[in-house]
Amino acid sequence: CYGCGLCSELSPNAITMEQDEEGLFYPQAVTGKEKCAKETKCLYGNESDAKDIREMYTAHLSDEQALEESFGGGSIRAFAEAIWNQNGVVAGVGYDDTLLPEYRLAESADEAEGFFSKHFVEEKLNGIFEKVSNELSKGRKVLFIGSACKVDALYSYLDKKYDNLYTVQEINEGIISRKVYKKYLESLEKQYGSKVVKVDLYNKTRTAKTPYTCITFESGDIFVCSVRSNILIKAIRRGYVTRRSCYSCKYRKEDI
Repeated sequence: CYGCGLCSELSPNAITMEQDEEGLFYPQAVTGKEKCAKETKCLYGNESDAKDIREMYTAHLSDEQALEESFGGGSIRAFAEAIWNQNGVVAGVGYDDTLLPEYRLAESADEAEGFFSKHFVEEKLNGIFEKVSNELSKGRKVLFIGSACKVDALYSYLDKKYDNLYTVQEINEGIISRKVYKKYLESLEKQYGSKVVKVDLYNKTRTAKTPYTCITFESGDIFVCSVRSNILIKAIRRGYVTRRSCYSCKYRKEDI
């Protein structure tokens, strides 16, 4: 199971996405709706055929401040701005009031806080596929940002081609559970004796060459360390806390 949420998005009354003992989302059939749950579509085994890369480009934002605030070269921010300038909407991942990642729609940059940061944590879908479908039906241009399985799941959910839909697949090392992430933050809160109010696991403000983790506390203190020495990032990159399906993900390419 990729945890993409396709089955629950297609059959929200029959399937819900619940966290297991590791804090990862898996589909669960609603009591009394087991038959409907079995009839819904699953992305596993129905993945899109891999497409050859025709051309490859490298790019980065010319605005230095926007570049520092964006993951990578900031291309996704440029795509989003283009969509907003055409009265479109962007679907991406931000943080809720408890600093957990979740999908939402943004009508402008002011509503897109967190969309252009690097995310390592499994996000909550919040019915985003239906919301995207509704906006597309209105004729609005929509940009959807997500991992390869989330993007493919969206196309499977829509089951038709939309000329006003644009998607960006993020390349990542895999995702970790919300439980591991929360325990990491709790350990820092205990160490600093204050509540975490802002998280940026991959911050480039100090230097564009060496990203840092910057975590801000209610007290005003800021925890800063290189991503190379961050215990959580190291655990992710070594595969210690990654979702099991990410180890054998069919969207992975050996040369990427």
